Amino acid sequence: MNQVSKLINWYFSKKTLPFWGIVLLDSLIVLFSYYLVYWFFFRGSGLENHLFPATCTFCLFLFFHLIGFRIYHTYSGIIRYSSFVDLGRVGFAMGTSGMVVVLLHYITNEMPGTFVFLNTRHIVLALIMATLVMWALRIVVKFFYDNYFRADESALRVFIYGVQDGGVGLAKNIRNEKPARFVLKGFISHDPRLNYTRLMGEKVYQVNDQLPEVLKERGIDAVLVAPKRNDVFREDEQLQDYIIGAGVSIYMAHEADKWEKGDDVAPQLREVSIEDLLPREQIQVDMESVGSMLRGKKILITGSAGSIGSEMVRQISVYEPAELMLIDQAETPQHDIRLMMAHDFPSIKAATVVASIANEPKMRKIFSEFQPDYVFHAAAYKHVPMMEDNPSESIHNNVYGTKVIADLSVEFGVKKFVMISTDKAVNPTNVMGCSK
Repeated sequence: MNQVSKLINWYFSKKTLPFWGIVLLDSLIVLFSYYLVYWFFFRGSGLENHLFPATCTFCLFLFFHLIGFRIYHTYSGIIRYSSFVDLGRVGFAMGTSGMVVVLLHYITNEMPGTFVFLNTRHIVLALIMATLVMWALRIVVKFFYDNYFRADESALRVFIYGVQDGGVGLAKNIRNEKPARFVLKGFISHDPRLNYTRLMGEKVYQVNDQLPEVLKERGIDAVLVAPKRNDVFREDEQLQDYIIGAGVSIYMAHEADKWEKGDDVAPQLREVSIEDLLPREQIQVDMESVGSMLRGKKILITGSAGSIGSEMVRQISVYEPAELMLIDQAETPQHDIRLMMAHDFPSIKAATVVASIANEPKMRKIFSEFQPDYVFHAAAYKHVPMMEDNPSESIHNNVYGTKVIADLSVEFGVKKFVMISTDKAVNPTNVMGCSK
C-alpha cells in the first residue's frame, strides 16, 4: 500500500501529463480495443495469421480517430481535473471519427491482403470499448487525485456554508488546489429541501442547534463561506454563535463581485476577524492621536491583571507613558504583569499594587501620591454564574468600587476617566450585567 501511495504522490507531484502523452495513451487504447475485438471474433490464430493486414487496417482507422481528437481537443484538459465536458469531448471525437471509419471499412473490405475483413458490429464494439476505457481512465485518475492525494497533511477539514450560491463552485476550487489547504467534509444550508442529501459525495447539514455537535463530531477545523453568502452570513448571528461556540474558524472571501462573473475564478479565502463579521463598516480609531495623548503622562489602570486590563497595559506601554500605576487584587496574575513589565518595558516606571478598588482609604492614598493624568477602569467581577451566587460581592465591587474610583478621579483632577464595560450591561438579565 505504501508503494501505491508513493506512486500516486509521484504522479501528482508533476505539473501535467504532456499533451502528446495523452494523445499517445488514447491512441494505444484505440488500437488495443481493435485488436481485442478482432481476437475475440477471430480467435488468436486469426490474429496471428493476419497480424500485418490487421495492423495496417487499425492504423488507418487510428489516423481518422486522431483527426477527431484534434477537432475536439480531447488532449487539452488536465486528466486529474477532468469534468463531464472532457468526457463529452472524448465521446464526440470517437462518435464523429467512428462514423468515418464505418464508411471506410467498406473500402478496406474490398482490398484483402492489405487490410482485414471487418463487420460493422466489430467496429462499433471496438469504438464503444475504447470510449469507455478512455472515460474510465480519466475518472479513475480524478478519483485518486481527489480522495488520496494530499500534499499537506495539515490541510483543514472544512464545511462550506452555501450550496446554490456558489458553494459547489467553491468546493470544486478547493478540491483542485495544490497543495491542498482544505479537505471538504460537508455543506451547511438553511434550505430544508437539501436535508439528508449529498453534494459531491458529502452530506448537507441543516442550520439548527445540533450543528455545534456535528462540527465537533466530524472534527471540523473551519467553515468556508461561499462568497455570494457573505452578507447573509454577517447578519446571521445565531449561525456565527454555533460555529464559534464549537471552536471552529471561519474563512471568507472579500471579492464576491469577481465570483459573480464565474465560478472558475478561485476566491482568495482568509480567516476572518471580528471586524469582518460586522454588518456595518468598522470604526477606525486614530491610534496615533491616542498615543500622543498618553505619551509622557501618568496613567492609572485598575484590573491590570485581568484579560482586558493586561492587554491595555501592553497597548499603553507602547506609547511610553511617564509612569504606570497598576492595581488588581489578584496576586499571582498581578505578579505576572510585574514580570512582563520588567522584561518587555524596563524603561517604564510601573508600580504594581495588590488592592481592592472598594478599599476607599487605600485608593485615596494612591490617588493622592500618584496624581494620575488618565484613569482606565477595567476592574470588575465579570463571571456571570459566580455573581449569581454572590450578588452582594458583585454590587460591592462593581458598583461601589467604580464609584470610589470615579469620585477620586473627579477630586484629584483626572483629565479623562475611561470605564471598560460589557455588552451584558445592555438590557441586563443577570446580577453581573445589572452591577455593570
